[in-house]
Amino acid sequence: MQLIHQFTFHTRPDLPRDVIRLQESRSYFSKNVLFGRSRGRKVGDITMNMLGMGSYAGEVHLVKVDLPKNEHIFTIGKIRKEDQPLLSICPCNQKIKLEEMNTPIRKGISFT
Repeated sequence: MQLIHQFTFHTRPDLPRDVIRLQESRSYFSKNVLFGRSRGRKVGDITMNMLGMGSYAGEVHLVKVDLPKNEHIFTIGKIRKEDQPLLSICPCNQKIKLEEMNTPIRKGISFT
């Protein structure tokens, strides 16, 4: 499966209250969705819909508010704490590039 930080995304034109949906993610990942561990979703989590979600399989979300566990959604990453305030002000049709942050000082994924 390709890594999420290899792509540039746009937020969908419809802006849900609880998550930011990445528009191109289904076309990138729908055929390569892996099963993962489902857990409660926390602010800043990056999640992906599993195969059981039909046409929504592979869709990636950036979680804006704490949400309950959903057995068809698993966590694939985390927005670093310093960047999480951007989730509440991110507009629709916004270009987003996620960067891998894997250094001893910074871990997680950052907006660019």
